[in-house]
Amino acid sequence: MPIPKAVSKKAYNDYLNNKVYHLKKPDTTNLNKQMEDCLTGIIWEDDCQVIKIRGTKLYSDNPRTVIRVYEYKIED
Repeated sequence: MPIPKAVSKKAYNDYLNNKVYHLKKPDTTNLNKQMEDCLTGIIWEDDCQVIKIRGTKLYSDNPRTVIRVYEYKIED
């Protein structure tokens, strides 16, 4: 998430060092759901195939979404 424009130098450094979490909207669960829906048909056939998800909202000079997809092999 973008760092607010009007912050002190100390607060700015705290944002960059992940000492301050983004506690405003959008909700992390909504962001995760959007990602699941966008990747349906590209990475998986249906988002019911997603077995594990982790999301964190952090402030950054370079706001972005990072997605890592791993294949889990389930042995019988």
